[in-house]
Amino acid sequence: MALLDFYTVDLTIILIILLIMGISFAIINHVDPEEETLGTFGKALISFTLGFLSSVFYSYITLESDTLLKENFWD
Repeated sequence: MALLDFYTVDLTIILIILLIMGISFAIINHVDPEEETLGTFGKALISFTLGFLSSVFYSYITLESDTLLKENFWD
């Protein structure tokens, strides 16, 4: 059993990562427009990390319990 066994990459996950990346990068640029504390690479890395963690969280909260395998369906 893997740590992220429930996590599968599909179009929804890619869109979530890109959307969160864009929003967080824009917010970071608004807060630090002169790039004094973070470079562009640092901002992109933080944005990607936030996007990836958000997609893992989305995958986890949208899991459905498999009732057919847990219950005795035929009795």
